Amino acid sequence: METLNDKEKNKDFNAGENSNPTNKELFDTLISKTDLTPQRLNELIIDKIKEMQGLIGTEGAIYIIANKLQVRLCDNEEGIEQ
Repeated sequence: METLNDKEKNKDFNAGENSNPTNKELFDTLISKTDLTPQRLNELIIDKIKEMQGLIGTEGAIYIIANKLQVRLCDNEEGIEQ
């Protein structure tokens, strides 16, 4: 069975600093593109994480909610839509 060595365990898997949008940026973008209040979006995020039994985090929940609302958060893999 292969295991990760210490170097691989500590590896930063992001392409670079600030290459991906933060949860706050995603949250703010979704708020700005919908009629959701921050409180309601927080509730939806918590509900989605519970529904998925903790298998996703906040970022995943935001993307799923955005997809369900047909809101595009990012143009590409490089980050948040301007």
